[in-house]
Amino acid sequence: MITNPVMQTFTLLYKDRFNEIGMSATDASVIINVNYAFGMGLGLIHGAVLKRFGYRRVAIVASIVNAIGVGLTSFANSFIHFLITYGILNSLGASFFQPSFSLALNSYFKKKRGKAMGYSMTLTGIGPIIMPLVISKMMSAYGVQGTGLILGALSLHSLVGAFLLQPIKWHMKRKEEDPVEDVEEGQEDEDLKSLLTKEHIIGVGRISGPSKEFESTRAIITSGASPGLDHESSNDLHKQRVVWPYSFRWF
Repeated sequence: MITNPVMQTFTLLYKDRFNEIGMSATDASVIINVNYAFGMGLGLIHGAVLKRFGYRRVAIVASIVNAIGVGLTSFANSFIHFLITYGILNSLGASFFQPSFSLALNSYFKKKRGKAMGYSMTLTGIGPIIMPLVISKMMSAYGVQGTGLILGALSLHSLVGAFLLQPIKWHMKRKEEDPVEDVEEGQEDEDLKSLLTKEHIIGVGRISGPSKEFESTRAIITSGASPGLDHESSNDLHKQRVVWPYSFRWF
């Protein structure tokens, strides 16, 4: 609501400064186009950066960089100064925190995601209507440099919103474990261990075929029927096989 209008009202705010330092309309257009081109070029790494650091960290850093760029632009008195502060710094911050907020919004809502996006876009669209009027009033009261510093301070308010982008996992409730189910699973594990004792396991072999056409298996070889099992269950135990990609070796 604030950041986008600040970028869009760049020429409105600094047109008198351009005339004072002898910058042409072409120079102003180059600065604006560098701002847009640099930000769009960074779109190639948005996904990787957001995946590596998360939307909260990216939004915090981007908000600070954007506010610094807007504030330093108010002191610009040359083409290079405008190009660095507005064309690069401002674009760097704005291009990263916008996708950060969009990703966070999509992560928070599932059922009413469309309504949330609609509210967000509506509030964002109000800014370009109000801010030109506010900037004109501030310029008459505080001048170009004072207005630029105020806009930088207003842009820094996005830092508050960035801190509020807390990951969902911070607020997820841990699923309580069922003690009865855990006891039953533990009892099953103990029964299995009691069946596979050293007296009834001759060895564990690693078997592999000479090519990919043969299936690598690990066979558990037992001596006769195991105690406590009927004949059918004992035969099933003999036939257990799992994938094990190594050559044959006893251990």
